[in-house]
Amino acid sequence: MPVDFTYTDPHLPHLPTLTDTEKMVEVFNAHPGRVFAGGLERVLRAGIEKIYYRPGQHVSALYRVQLESGEDHWLFAKSLVARKAENQFHKALAAVSPVTAAVLPPSFWPECDMVVWPFPADEKMPALRRLVQPAFVAAQFEQHQKEFGLEGRWQVQQVRTRRIKYMPRKRCVLRYHLTLSNATGESRELAFFSKTCGEAASRRYFENTRRAYQAFTPKSGDARESAGRLGLQIPRPILWLEEQSTFWQEEWPGRPVLESLPQRDWQPLFTQIAALLASLHTSHLADLPQGESLEAISTAAELDAGHFLQIFPQYRPTIAAVLAALLGRKAEIAGSIRERTPVHGALRLEQLLGNDTALALLDWDALALGDPLADLAEFIASLRLLEFSQGLERARVRAVAEQLCATYARLVPWPLEHRRLAWYLLAFWIGKMHLAVVNLDYRIMAKFADAWQVCEEWLAQG
Repeated sequence: MPVDFTYTDPHLPHLPTLTDTEKMVEVFNAHPGRVFAGGLERVLRAGIEKIYYRPGQHVSALYRVQLESGEDHWLFAKSLVARKAENQFHKALAAVSPVTAAVLPPSFWPECDMVVWPFPADEKMPALRRLVQPAFVAAQFEQHQKEFGLEGRWQVQQVRTRRIKYMPRKRCVLRYHLTLSNATGESRELAFFSKTCGEAASRRYFENTRRAYQAFTPKSGDARESAGRLGLQIPRPILWLEEQSTFWQEEWPGRPVLESLPQRDWQPLFTQIAALLASLHTSHLADLPQGESLEAISTAAELDAGHFLQIFPQYRPTIAAVLAALLGRKAEIAGSIRERTPVHGALRLEQLLGNDTALALLDWDALALGDPLADLAEFIASLRLLEFSQGLERARVRAVAEQLCATYARLVPWPLEHRRLAWYLLAFWIGKMHLAVVNLDYRIMAKFADAWQVCEEWLAQG
């Protein structure tokens, strides 16, 4: 979706270059030897997968670049104010050693006050260096075949790796496609995903996913089998690789719901999503940690609002009204919470896979015990954001959000308190507007005036 919008920062003069993919292709090709061994590879095109912006200090961008060879690679670039860029480079160089013959360590680009890390050079996730090596993946598979549920002994003939999602220094998702063979000459294909993050987080994410999978995946013949097929499904977590801070998870037979949204019939889809939410919120998962408190949510909204207003002070009247509502109603909202249920904690359309009959929910990192209306609000706020990030029609999105709430209310044993739901929506909306600035999402930034008007609907419910 083309956007006629740009943003500049006087302290970061190279920001316009870093956000222009055509210019970055020229930058990378001017000195390919800094990124690829031998300097033989040239970049044909580049796409920005994520931007991280801190006003007046630095801007980072993750690029997926396509090479003349047909391969694609991730390059993570960080541009800082001039006096800090070279210091950042020396720290990065000391932390990361060369990873393969084809990929170089971090490099310094003085013409852009920029440091570039070619994947998998990541000092916070050093295990990535091994996780992209076919021989290592093959050895781990052959060592853990039982966890894959395969009968007999299989050997790996080929490993193909596809880069799915990367948040530098935080997490990385890869997809492996293995070609297998056994002693009888049979062959088969096997695909699964790898999710890597910090050591403590990795174990927690794996355990959360396994608990959710065991709770919501009925065995054959179980009375819940039909409901499981039509309600909440979770790709099976296979195993946790402790030394690599990584867990592997089965591939689920579907495609991202957001990607297929234009081809779907929205009414049955969102009825199904409402049933999925109700299934999660009426489940009985024991010993979950406490989810985010109202105090933490309110504090985060205040901080995000303050950062936003430093850059866009023209929205102060609207944001002041939203903050007044959040602070003024907080005690009342806290007293109205009667139920604490399992909550996903990051419920968005982007976390769903779908096929002709079922939906699967991903990323159980934040599984906790919390207010189910916070989960519902996060989903609705993220849905409404698609009006601005994807250009979806407002009336249609608003109608389907209302349908979702009505269906959900019929499926849960507690009343849907719209005043409490609106409180969460206002708090989360501030966070999403601030995140649009952090990620320099020009699609949303170009429509801030309209985006903030959405709050008027929720303020009216108070």
